[in-house]
Amino acid sequence: PCVLVGPPASEIARSAGTARTELIVMGRGGGRTFRDIFLGSTAERVIRQTLRPVLVVRQPARRPYQRPLAALDLDQTALDVLALLPRILPPPRPRVEVVHVYDAPFQGLIYPTLSREEAREHRDYYRSRAAQELVRILDTTPSSGARPGSSDRFPWRAHVRYGSPRIVVRESVEEARSDLLLLGTHGYAGIAQAFLGTVAGDLLREVPCDVLVVPPRRAAPARR
Repeated sequence: PCVLVGPPASEIARSAGTARTELIVMGRGGGRTFRDIFLGSTAERVIRQTLRPVLVVRQPARRPYQRPLAALDLDQTALDVLALLPRILPPPRPRVEVVHVYDAPFQGLIYPTLSREEAREHRDYYRSRAAQELVRILDTTPSSGARPGSSDRFPWRAHVRYGSPRIVVRESVEEARSDLLLLGTHGYAGIAQAFLGTVAGDLLREVPCDVLVVPPRRAAPARR
């Protein structure tokens, strides 16, 4: 243990880099005001400044996670989250609720010209495509290929839902009474400012469970 002097987020990120840590665990405050300040400031800044997974703990630790929920995009970030699952969730593996929030391009622009049935078919087309890709990603995850009955196998339950990611993910966490939310992030220096401010940052403050934020495995070249 050590006591450092300086900006908390910078010192935490620097110490994690020096120690080559694989996971940063951050606790919650004791009251609502402090919690909101902490989750809205220090934890988000740490996520921005490091390329390491950050686990924000909000509930007392009583047992291994039993009801995890992974909110996935259909890209490399999903693979990054799924690759970390076996290290966070020991055998026997709990069932993982997997949620992908999809969009129907131009839905708002074309809706006035479509009937209700045509608008539904438009959304269903993109939902079907998203569902097929999500199943493909889950099927190619190493733990999915474990033999039936093996303790290394993750049982998945996939959900593909239309709407705002922030709202849909929060509601999914509440419906499943999840004790852990896993999020993949995009960005060039840990996490993109826009994504953190609009989705991950809001979820950090709004969901009642622990949150694991997983950054890209490799940092892309910085923009000029």
